[in-house]
Amino acid sequence: MKRLLVFLFIIPIIGFAQQTDVGTSTGGSGMLSKKGFPILPQAGDFGIGFDAVPFLEYAGNIFNGSNSNSVEANFQNSTQQLVGKYFLDESTAIRARVRFRLASDVDRNRVILDNQAAPDPNVQVVDERKFNTNFIQIGAGLEKRRGQGRLYGIYGGEVSFFSEKDKTTYDYGNPMSLNNQTPTTTTNFGNGNSGAVTNREVEELSGRTLSFGLNGFAGVEYFFAPKMGISAEFTYGFELSRTLRGRVTEEFWDVNTESVREDESVTEGGSNFTLDTGNFGGAINLFFYF
Repeated sequence: MKRLLVFLFIIPIIGFAQQTDVGTSTGGSGMLSKKGFPILPQAGDFGIGFDAVPFLEYAGNIFNGSNSNSVEANFQNSTQQLVGKYFLDESTAIRARVRFRLASDVDRNRVILDNQAAPDPNVQVVDERKFNTNFIQIGAGLEKRRGQGRLYGIYGGEVSFFSEKDKTTYDYGNPMSLNNQTPTTTTNFGNGNSGAVTNREVEELSGRTLSFGLNGFAGVEYFFAPKMGISAEFTYGFELSRTLRGRVTEEFWDVNTESVREDESVTEGGSNFTLDTGNFGGAINLFFYF
């Protein structure tokens, strides 16, 4: 609510400051600035969006005399998706959102080397944990707008898709063997704890999560400068997601076969359905068109 009030308060101030920049207007795309630049996006224009709050806070700090005044371009949404538009004509735009992420993290921890003739805690081996994740988020939709002057109402719909899968693998410095059936192993990579274990994970595969959503949206956009608009919108729609089966593989010493064996256990997935509002708090966005 605070962001929405700031948005409603700043629009008339910006509008008053920009009145002298407007030259002639033929309605819609014919509005020009004093220097002859189009105020509104035209057919064939692209747009890119950012979170407007840092810019608004920067402007507010100028007036209140704050010394801690800085501005940065943040993602328009908390999911860090890139957001863009392409205008088919002055009142119709294609919207797109995308994020593709590949990540790999490696954690290492030192433990004492087992089976030393004279145990020396300074003689160590390394346990390693590797975590890999990949996911993609994409969305596309159609935006319509209507209005006059600098203020336009926007509405339309979007579809979205999400996919994510994680994998964790372990490599231990002390192998399991006939002479070392309970090797010293890292039990917590976060704090470095270790101990003798009878079984330990070697691989964990999460079930892939798939999600599909459909949202309607409505809001307003105000053009305070040529090809620069500030907007607020609300969404409402549904999301259906499903997580597939995962798998955990552990190793242990089998006294019957006198060998290392692996045991697999299945982690069941699940599904979720949500019908709800989206950015009910009134997210404020800043768009640049070119």
